[in-house]
Amino acid sequence: MFLQQKGRGRTKTVIVLAWIFTVVMLLLSSCIKDRAYDVDEKDGVRYVHNLKPKYDKPIASLEFIRQIGELEPEDESYMFNFPISVAADEDGNVFVLDSKESCIKKFNTEGKYLTRFGRPGQGPGELDNPMTIDCRQDKLLITSMASQFHLFDLDGKYIERFRLPQYQGFDLRLMSADSVVGFAMIPSGENTKKNKVLNIFDIEGNVLYEFGEPFLVETAKSSWVANFVRIGVDNEDNIFVNFISQNRIEKYSNTGNLLIKIDRKLPFDLEYKYEKKKMEVRGKVREYMDEVFPHVSRGIGIDSNGRIWVLALKKEIPRDIDMEDFVYTEYFDFEVYREDGILLTKVPIPGEMERFDNWSMYNDRLYFVDPFGQACVFVYKTIWK
Repeated sequence: MFLQQKGRGRTKTVIVLAWIFTVVMLLLSSCIKDRAYDVDEKDGVRYVHNLKPKYDKPIASLEFIRQIGELEPEDESYMFNFPISVAADEDGNVFVLDSKESCIKKFNTEGKYLTRFGRPGQGPGELDNPMTIDCRQDKLLITSMASQFHLFDLDGKYIERFRLPQYQGFDLRLMSADSVVGFAMIPSGENTKKNKVLNIFDIEGNVLYEFGEPFLVETAKSSWVANFVRIGVDNEDNIFVNFISQNRIEKYSNTGNLLIKIDRKLPFDLEYKYEKKKMEVRGKVREYMDEVFPHVSRGIGIDSNGRIWVLALKKEIPRDIDMEDFVYTEYFDFEVYREDGILLTKVPIPGEMERFDNWSMYNDRLYFVDPFGQACVFVYKTIWK
């Protein structure tokens, strides 16, 4: 009798333990399902793997402020030939780089035209195929295809210029201590980890720091393409790097020390493939292998609270799409990360911004450049709920 009761007690205990185990597993499964990110730290570097945004619905939006530039204005000062890049100073003044006019036009925070400076040419203060403009404190930096870089003050007075080796300085950004940071990989030579992605230069073009480990594929030239980046710099000179063809966002100190490495769950797989193409060289048709690398994102900006804005693909772009039919709002939205790398939310591109060429962010305003359709700049501000 005693043994029978004891056996029943053990059975009851096993049932209770099994029930507790089931509940615990269900709770763990629920926690894993709801988990938005994983974080690890190694050798002083924070690694963040984002599984989904922390908030399911957007907690921020973009509000239209104004359009700068018109196709047929009454005052030609408000007309651009081919606007290509925009910067803004701490007072909200806007500087628009017109590549075909080789000039910069300055507007105040209300969009009123103030002045124009720069002209075509290759001398001091003259611009030859300008590409981008950036603003920091009391300086403007204009980059060019010829790897020549110009500095102006905010009133358009020429300061100086410097050169960098060919292919270096793409997406060059100003830093506060008379230095700049830019893409610096070399598309020839050995295909090794020694071919760093980024350099910090002084304003005479001397290298101060080399950093950023490259992702290597078959050849040095292909690795060069696979590591194209967009760069942002915050008010403390921390450097933020967004890799266009990789699931990779990184934060570095002002001397190039890696601080945070971010990735996120993508809606498609990454494949680095090649396609055979032909081109005519000196009357002869030659075959070559063209890189067909994925597009993951396009552009990066840092707002006044240190949040990281990345324009990211939400679905893969078809290979055979006609660019006349390409609509940004269909394929892209903004991913906004906390300064520690946690993906907070996704923010849709405003519905009216179907097509534009590039964008930039200064403080809490975004500037979309449309050189083709309206030949203008659209200004938006961030709104947080």
